[in-house]
Amino acid sequence: MLINNKFGSAGSSIVIEEFLEGRETSFFIISDGNTVLPLGFAQDYKPIFEGNKGPNTGGMGSYSPVEYVDENLEKEILSLAQKTIDR
Repeated sequence: MLINNKFGSAGSSIVIEEFLEGRETSFFIISDGNTVLPLGFAQDYKPIFEGNKGPNTGGMGSYSPVEYVDENLEKEILSLAQKTIDR
């Protein structure tokens, strides 16, 4: 990608991110540009097989509500989302 310039200027740099272990949860929010409204949390299982093996499922097996998410976490995320909208 970098040597053959396969992606043009989009391939001129790369980003290396730290791998974070833990549970992944999505929080869905809608906004009218002024306020935010929560739609809820969902968790999904990415790999198809046990032990994080196999291809990515693309969200198959998602479920909601997420048992380990509490009201305090929801309030914190909503506050951050509102601050983002207020910028």
